[in-house]
Amino acid sequence: MTLLDYFAQNLANFWFALGALSLVIELVVLGMSTIVLFLVGLGSLLTALLIYLGIVPNDWLASFAVMGVLSFLLGVALWKPLKQYQS
Repeated sequence: MTLLDYFAQNLANFWFALGALSLVIELVVLGMSTIVLFLVGLGSLLTALLIYLGIVPNDWLASFAVMGVLSFLLGVALWKPLKQYQS
């Protein structure tokens, strides 16, 4: 079984891994210099949680759409506090 086959069968694990990797890169490597990767990480973790709970269907198209919408909504909600934190 390849890694792609594993993630295709366990989509929530893919989103957990992507979210964790995005947050680690943003916080450790980039030092919160860009907010986009932070928002993608949070959106990915929330998408994984929603897939795990059975709220979002276990397919790629729905999960990418939910991740994009969640990242956008988190960006709108957290923009001002994160900009203040950044400066």
